[in-house]
Amino acid sequence: MNNIKSLILALCAVLLFSAPVNAKTYELGGLFTMSYSNGLYADWGDYARISAQIAVDDINKSGILGDDSLSLRNENILDFRCAEQGAHELGEDLFSRDGILAVVGIDCSGPASIFADIATKYKVPAVSYGAGAEPLGSTEDYPFFVRVMSPSSVFERVFFPILEKYELNGISILHTTDIWGSSAKDALLKDAEERNVRVDSVYGYDRNSSFEKVYYYLSQAKAKGTKQIFIVMPVPDTALAFQAARSLGMDTEGYSFYSSEILSPNNSQMALIGAIGNFAPKTTFPDTPELHSYIERLSKKVGKEISQDSSAFLWGILGYDNIRIIAEAIALAKVDGIEITPEALMPYLRKPNYMGLTGKINIEEGTNNRESMDIDIINLHGFKEEQSYIERWFYTIMNPSGPDIDYQKVGKLDSQGNFTFDESKVIWPGGQKTAP
Repeated sequence: MNNIKSLILALCAVLLFSAPVNAKTYELGGLFTMSYSNGLYADWGDYARISAQIAVDDINKSGILGDDSLSLRNENILDFRCAEQGAHELGEDLFSRDGILAVVGIDCSGPASIFADIATKYKVPAVSYGAGAEPLGSTEDYPFFVRVMSPSSVFERVFFPILEKYELNGISILHTTDIWGSSAKDALLKDAEERNVRVDSVYGYDRNSSFEKVYYYLSQAKAKGTKQIFIVMPVPDTALAFQAARSLGMDTEGYSFYSSEILSPNNSQMALIGAIGNFAPKTTFPDTPELHSYIERLSKKVGKEISQDSSAFLWGILGYDNIRIIAEAIALAKVDGIEITPEALMPYLRKPNYMGLTGKINIEEGTNNRESMDIDIINLHGFKEEQSYIERWFYTIMNPSGPDIDYQKVGKLDSQGNFTFDESKVIWPGGQKTAP
């Protein structure tokens, strides 16, 4: 009996002294758009959630936090559906939970402004990968908010060199009147004035407006003879605008479209067909071994090969860097001997300077914004496979992510203002190869 007791004590001693001393697990919360209020699957938000969890695993294996680790448990992840309705209640729930070091995701600007206010109330950092509204860049208004992307104006301005290249003038702007759509519209108007681009009309309306309202505003732009249409609004509203364009016969030769958002394969076929020839912006990704490893793992998680020019991939990869910046901030705070608390972590979230999967990530001094981003210009060529309308409709019923669509990279505007454009790859509305 004494020998057994001695053995048990010896084993306990081995376990005690071999285990990390005072190792800590930092709990994260997540607010992601995994579906819309209409029930449609939001692949891009769900991919960002999956990518965030991949990043947590990578960070814990990397040793960047020493013996400490991150955790993003499913019970601390909420689907806020990119909707302001109900956002306050979800934010209050998550930010007030005991032990949450920071909340990640926060991918739509309207709800993000609500979450950022709640973050300030509880002094818990809100770290966004996808809320691009200009006002969210203010550290004075949103002191507990930071984002691993530049504001939306950086994305929308990539379109003006295309207009200049082909001497296209006279634009109409359709925008939603939420914080993101309104601020993006203001940025476009400023850029248009600086570049001497004529603005023929501006139409603003609520998110989730009826097809009839969107059709009416777009018909006004058509009646004015405007051929260049800018669409700055969330994905569901963008899809509706392209449905209206198709119904009005504007998806034809002579027109050009520029949208701030990339459509998803499970948007309506009418919208996707109407959007053929559209230009959209996408973050440039450095071609690295780490990127290819991430693509392989994400593909396995979602059960399909991932296209680098898809909306889902764009936001998914930013969801990965959404986690990495937190790990980098914790590591910097530990070097300074700081006790890691939500409030103590916040200033360190503005200090990291490293190469993420989406390129160099650092926060511009005095702002909540990523300092610089290179932006690709992509062009929608249609569906990757030739199928009938009925075949694609049935496919979408069986596969919520929808049939694959073909976005092609056709240009780039880097952070130094250098513009490149390969017109040989471009398709214009109506399937044309010649510019308007």
